Amino acid sequence: MVVRVQQTSKHRSRLDLLTGQMQSIVHRKADYEVNSGTATASIRGTIFFSRVNEKGTYFCACNGKVHVEDKLGKRAQNLESAHHQPVLFFPDGSMQPAGMEDHEDIDIFQQMFNMSK
Repeated sequence: MVVRVQQTSKHRSRLDLLTGQMQSIVHRKADYEVNSGTATASIRGTIFFSRVNEKGTYFCACNGKVHVEDKLGKRAQNLESAHHQPVLFFPDGSMQPAGMEDHEDIDIFQQMFNMSK
C-alpha cells in the first residue's frame, strides 16, 4: 500500500491512496477524505473499504455514509448502507455499482475487536 497522509485540522484528515487497499472505522466527529487517481471519497462516522489498482478505484460504504465522486467532479454518488454498498470508478472517469470485493464482515469485526483492546 502506498499512501500520503495530511492532517488539515484537528478533526479533518486527507489521505492519498496511490495503490493498495485499506479499511477504516472513522469516528463520527472526524472528517476524512480518501483520494486516488480516479476518485475521491468524503467520509464521516463510517466503516469503509477502499482499493486502488490498475482497474480503478473501489469504494465501499460498509456501514454508514460515504460521498464519492470522480476526479473531475462530473459523476458523484452518496453511498449509504447498513451492510455494504460498493462502487467502482474506472480510469476513464466512468463509474458503476460493484459487488463485495477483497473484504468481508469478519475483517471489520476483527478490526473493531483490536480497537477495543
